[in-house]
Amino acid sequence: RRFESYRQMSNDVVNEIVYPLVATQNGRATNYALLGLEARSKTMYIEAGDDIYEGMIVGETNASHDLECNPCKQKQLTN
Repeated sequence: RRFESYRQMSNDVVNEIVYPLVATQNGRATNYALLGLEARSKTMYIEAGDDIYEGMIVGETNASHDLECNPCKQKQLTN
């Protein structure tokens, strides 16, 4: 899932704990890496081609802890 839109502010306060996906590498996000992260993420804040820096929060995880990831991982080209 990706951020869709802003909504009107509600008066209901929800105590929701959000655990982030944190980038471990500098570079450009690749579609290959984001497809691998899709199963472990609730929401992604980036898309393929975005510039990423180390420590950047790139999304929210389904896990009950912070998750370090490499959204710049490239597919190995071997023969």
